[in-house]
Amino acid sequence: MKVLLVTTIERGGPVEHARLLARDLVAAGAVVRVVAASTGAAEAFARAGSDPVVVRSRSPWDAMSARRVRRLGRDVDVVHSHDRRSGLWCLAGRRPGPGTARVHTLHGLPDVLVPLPGAPAGTLRRHRLAYGTVEGRLVGRADVLIVPSRALLRRATDAGYRTTLATIIPNGVDVDRHAGGGAEVGMLTALERVKGVEVFIRAASLLHRDDPSSRFVVFGDGSERDELQAMATQAGLDGVMRFPGHVPAAVALAELRVLVVSSHFENSPMAVLEAMAARVPVVATRVGGIPEMAPPDTLVTVPPDDPAALAEAVRRTVSDEAGTTARIGRAREHIEAHRSAPATAAAVEAAYRDALDRSAR
Repeated sequence: MKVLLVTTIERGGPVEHARLLARDLVAAGAVVRVVAASTGAAEAFARAGSDPVVVRSRSPWDAMSARRVRRLGRDVDVVHSHDRRSGLWCLAGRRPGPGTARVHTLHGLPDVLVPLPGAPAGTLRRHRLAYGTVEGRLVGRADVLIVPSRALLRRATDAGYRTTLATIIPNGVDVDRHAGGGAEVGMLTALERVKGVEVFIRAASLLHRDDPSSRFVVFGDGSERDELQAMATQAGLDGVMRFPGHVPAAVALAELRVLVVSSHFENSPMAVLEAMAARVPVVATRVGGIPEMAPPDTLVTVPPDDPAALAEAVRRTVSDEAGTTARIGRAREHIEAHRSAPATAAAVEAAYRDALDRSAR
């Protein structure tokens, strides 16, 4: 089988998922070509055994880049897009080749479709109409639509997305790649409003008030970085909370005592899976697909937008050493048994064969 994986972002969960998928498809005997957004991403895909091609673009409407991607898909069996821009390029118009199957993974919905605290309800309704009409119809053109969680599938369907041909394939992770054991409490995330970093900052302020020796870190980058750093300063966390920017997950997890996910909505975050594999305890908001990721006795979950509950959960995780050790052991066992990257790749390959059957009809 010849596969073209298409990505147009430089980093993040969808790119890491595609990298692992490329590696495991190659190991299973597939020929894998990858469209990568940068030289660094291309190098990572090359190390995974695939054939990467760098295609840079300034906007989703970059016709030249879109045509180049279509040309790259003319001689493959399956074209698999992994983000909003690549979906537009691969699903709009005709198939790249007469027998080419088109697969799209819906890794998430636009942030504007998430009901954030204080957001006007009318704005959310307008965005649902716009995205449900445009992107919702576009993903309906895929022969198979892969969705990593039931929660995301429900939300996409409610927003007007065409999900008749959707199949749920949970994300998988490289079980032996990461190791935890650091001293800081922190996040590994995009610095965007939907991620609820401001909730973590308020929780960190409460924790620091009770224990001045505690230290915090927020790994990642995004449009909210300056605002969040200013908020941390106002909360008295200068010299206590770091914002190192983007670092590889393995480096970040090695410095963490607890991983915090304080998002207002999540699909199936790779950081949670990576932390569980690395035996780093997770405290996360009970939103989206997070409760689906593992049994309740492997994760500590709290309501969203509740800094006090988040701080208390972190406090219990740090103080209850025996309970936390047992929890992270169960989490690791769950990842090994149910969430490995090769198992995900096998399920995706089965979806490819289903897509080829559909495209041939």
